[in-house]
Amino acid sequence: MDGMKQRILDKTTGGFDVFVKYFGEQCKRSTFLNVYRNDTRRSCTLKKKGDKYYLKDYGDSRWSGDCFHVVALIQEYNPQTQFMDVMRTIDKELVLDLFTEDFAYSSKRKEGVAVDLSKPYSKVKGFRPVFKEFTMNEKKYWSRYGIDTATLSRYGVRSLLTCRFTREDGSTFTVHGTLQSPLYCYTFTDGGGTVTGIKTYQPGSSFRFLRAGSVPEPYIFGASCLPMSGDTLYITGGEKDVMSLPCRLL
Repeated sequence: MDGMKQRILDKTTGGFDVFVKYFGEQCKRSTFLNVYRNDTRRSCTLKKKGDKYYLKDYGDSRWSGDCFHVVALIQEYNPQTQFMDVMRTIDKELVLDLFTEDFAYSSKRKEGVAVDLSKPYSKVKGFRPVFKEFTMNEKKYWSRYGIDTATLSRYGVRSLLTCRFTREDGSTFTVHGTLQSPLYCYTFTDGGGTVTGIKTYQPGSSFRFLRAGSVPEPYIFGASCLPMSGDTLYITGGEKDVMSLPCRLL
């Protein structure tokens, strides 16, 4: 086990790449936010001891530790009894390919193959999103369709760092946004601002959509934004079309 731990550290710059994966590019700054506990101040910093990086969280000492400790917290693993699962998760999320095919297969079987959902809408129930601000590249992506941040806000579209889903059988899996494959979501609220339902959208992914929680049925995106009266009603095929159509009609 210690040998595999060291191999992971060697391939992730002492764990630094793991922190970037889970906290985003912000952790390259001298201080940054801990998005997993709704941090409002930049209370985190990365420190290097020898050839290994550690997270120091001045706002909550429970988060202070190496990359294995932090991933265990995020994934809700017990590092004393499930340390192998922590290493498997890092290996899979960063595509390190350090485990043998048989080992990787066993790991996927244990996790239920997170993205292998033939009917994801009926199998996924609970969710725990970690929202973040839209990056400049993400804003550019939406602007190609004539959609600005004001429109995204109006329709409840958010940018995600991660989202942890819970299936009907109680098992969980987490999806992550990356620089190459950003993760967005369409949110649904209870009227008071509390997010009660979510539909994720990850362009370029083989499994672009997942939804969980309380989503309106029938699902008519943008219906709540319609004016009380008007002369013409346009019905489109997707959420992006709803937001970009006004620009196309100008």
